[in-house]
Formats: sequence, structure tokens, C-alpha cells
Amino acid sequence: MANSVVQDDTWAPLRAIAAARPGAACLEDRHGVVTFGQFAARVEAIAKALRAEQTSGRVAALFLERDRDLPAAMFAAHSTGAAYLPIVASQPEARLRLILEDARCAFTVTTRALADRLPPGGRMLFLDDLSWHGSAGTETRRIPDGCAYLMYTSGSTGRPKGVLIGHTALTNFHAAADADFAEPAQQVWLAQSSEGYDVSLPELIWALTRGHYVCLSGADPLSIMRSALSTGTRDGRPVSHIVATPSLARFLSEHPQASQGLRRLHTLAFCGEPFPTDLIPRLLADVPEPPRVANRYGPTEATVWVAGADYLGPDSPATEVRVITPHTTARVLDEHLREVPVGGTGRLFLGGRQLALGYLRPDGLSQERFHTGPAGREYDTGDLARVDSDVSFTVLGRDDGQIKIAGHRVELGEIEAVMRRCPGVRDAICLPDAVPATSIAALVSGSEPLASDDIRTWLRRRLPAHMVPARIDIVDHLPLTPSGKIDRLRATEFLRPASSGRAE
Repeated sequence: MANSVVQDDTWAPLRAIAAARPGAACLEDRHGVVTFGQFAARVEAIAKALRAEQTSGRVAALFLERDRDLPAAMFAAHSTGAAYLPIVASQPEARLRLILEDARCAFTVTTRALADRLPPGGRMLFLDDLSWHGSAGTETRRIPDGCAYLMYTSGSTGRPKGVLIGHTALTNFHAAADADFAEPAQQVWLAQSSEGYDVSLPELIWALTRGHYVCLSGADPLSIMRSALSTGTRDGRPVSHIVATPSLARFLSEHPQASQGLRRLHTLAFCGEPFPTDLIPRLLADVPEPPRVANRYGPTEATVWVAGADYLGPDSPATEVRVITPHTTARVLDEHLREVPVGGTGRLFLGGRQLALGYLRPDGLSQERFHTGPAGREYDTGDLARVDSDVSFTVLGRDDGQIKIAGHRVELGEIEAVMRRCPGVRDAICLPDAVPATSIAALVSGSEPLASDDIRTWLRRRLPAHMVPARIDIVDHLPLTPSGKIDRLRATEFLRPASSGRAE
């Protein structure tokens, strides 16, 4: 399963559009509308401040609110040869510190209003007046040449892991997006994905470099419900393109205005979770001109997505996908790393130009998940897949302790590691509450007094909301196998129908 790319970058196309159409509107946020000329001028101003610090070849942490300065800082970093690390401002302080300590960025781009949430010390560029504050850290991590951005995903050791994505991979994805979203010529994108989630790349960087109009909303469902999806843009146009997780689409479909916005779309692309075959017929019932509905698949380590299929009706549910990005391969292998035949299942390995450069921390994880063999360099996704034909496959779910919640990749082991640090907790095990997962359940053993609400409160200060278990049942002992290991297969037997008190 393989697919052919012209090299480009991010800043040059945007600069060319700004020169040709300086007065054309390009982005709206909570402050209003900005033109391509105004946006490019802001990028240049931020880039000028960055160049004064010789930022080329270094990582810029972006700790910003969701407004026009967020994408402007992304482009500014690229225009100066720096990579950027998007840090979600709303995440818990404990996780923020873990990421910053691990990344050891050369500096942080932020504002005075947010600076108090950052750990003391370090070099900061305040976008309020483009002034530098603080001193450089004693040690910053080196990154490979050609790195475009660094993004953190959940890690099984209890620490999030940084994924390094190169410009070559990003360019390859852009070439695929050019073909994928060729129509119509003028598009209105709702940029609603968290900047810490790589689907923000097509919503922001790709859409702006192709001259499209971007509506930048908050990343929480309530703000999306009140966004241009429901109301239209400030000049009265409907949103034409959105990329959403099925969980978000289900939420929006239950609210009349947002649901109507989904029906008015030109393209509704799903990713991050299993394709919602049950939702589409209900969502698009009685719609005279239903939108194009697309299913897209890919891990962070393969730059946004690499495979997909379009929904063509109930008889073609779009769960069977094929490679849609240039210079990309997909192979389904058995436990002996041999390709399985049509109809067989195994682990999905991805290869080609769109793969990440590797993980930031040199702890062997890159060698464990990225392999070089007869087929070249490949990434072991950890996903089970079934081979449907010579060119198509169906992703069946995880082959390890990783699941997806609301589009976010979650290592259950990371949550367990954090829970074990909670006072009174002896041990913990997390598991999805359903198939596919919509939330997380947890079994906890420990000493008295131990209350589910207290554990949940403790976790909320250290983990993002989507990683905090919705159910926490307290048990005397976790189920064990004869060898003394936690028996995950029996864990569901210990969960009660309703989470309260100590489970039997």
C-alpha cells in the first residue's frame, strides 16, 4: 500500500498570499477580523523579535490564548528556522511543568497575563509589547535539523512523551491535504481543535497557507457550539469545513443551531476515534445536499493522518481505509513481522516521508517503536488492523494500554502512574468504560479513609480533564493473575454499575 510530492514550507506561501491580497480577510477570533496583510505583518513583527535571540535550530514553547497570535507565533517560529511546541494554557500546572522540564525549550512565547502560570526562570518573549524577559536556561535540548514542531502525547511511564515532526513530513501532509480538500476554491474552516492536538495543523497552518478563511474558536464544546458553526462568520458566510472527533460531533448534533451548522458544511471530516457509522444517517437525514463525510486515520507519529475513506452511504460505512498521503506505506504484520494475507489481522506499521523524526527523550522509545528493516523505516502504531484488500485495511483498536478519548490519545498507564502518587492510594488500574471508549473507569486499592471524589479532585490538578476517570471504584485488592500481576481481563468484573463507595 503506497502512494508521490513537491517541497514547500509554511511561511513563504502565506507571505505570497499577503502580498497579492493584503486586504482580504483571513481569520476571525474573539477580537474581530484580521486581513492577510495585517496577519503577515504580525508574523513579521514576532519573527523580528525571535531573530534577535538567534532562535534558529531551537524550540519555542508557545503558551498563548486561542487568538490570532497563536497561529502568528507558529508561522514566526518557522520563518526563523525554529520549531514550536504548542502548550495548552488550560491544562493543569503539574502537567505543564512536566512538559516544560522535559522539553527544555530555549524560550517561551507568552503574554504577561499568562506568565504567572509558568515555572520561574527561563527566557520569555511577551507578545504584549514584543519584549524579552528572564534569562536563558542553563541547558536546552538539541533538536534534529529540519524539525517543524514538537508535540506531546500521553506516555505509559507516567510522563508525556514528545514527538518530533520534521518539515519534510509536514510538507508531505500538505500535499495530501491539497488533493483532499481541493473543493471549493474559497473555504471557511472552523479551527476548533486544541493546539496540543495535531489536527490543529490543517485547520490553521494548511488552511491559511492556501488562502482560506479561518474561524478560531475555543477548544471546549460549549464555545464551539456558540461559534461560527452555529452563527456563521462575521460577514455572514457559513462554515464549509470542520475536522471533528465523533464525540464532539455527537455533542454538537444534540444542539439545534450547531446541528444545522453541521448539515450546511461542504466537508465534515472525522478523526481521532472510530468512525461513527450510527451517527451519520441520523445527522444527515432529510438534508437535500448533504456534506461530504470523510474518515481519516493516523497517529501523531505519522503527522496528522495518513489513511482515509469517504462515506458514500449505509452500504459503504467508510471504516475500510486506504493510504491517501504521498510517499507513505502501510503494512499489517504478524508477531514475526511477516505481512498477513487479505482477511488476516495483525499490528499496523506505517512508513515513508510522513513519519516523525522520533521522540525527544533519548530513552530507547524511538528504537522500540521506529524500526528500520527491508521495507525501510517504519513506525509500529500499536494498532490492530485487518487487511481488507491489497490497498485497504480496517483499524480494529489498540493492541496495548492506549485508547482515544475525545480524539486525544491516552495511555492508561500514565493515568495509573499519576494515581499511585495520590495519598492513600496503594495501586490503581484504568480501563475504558465501553467499546469504543467514551470515558475512563478506574479501580483503586488503598488505605482508609479513601474517597472517590477526593482522588478525582487530586487528579484534576495534575491531568487534563479527558484523562480524569469518570468512575473510580475503591476495592480492597486489585484482581491478580496467578503470577501476581494485575489481571486486566478480570478488572471489569470488579466495577459496579454505579460508582459509589467500596466495591465488592
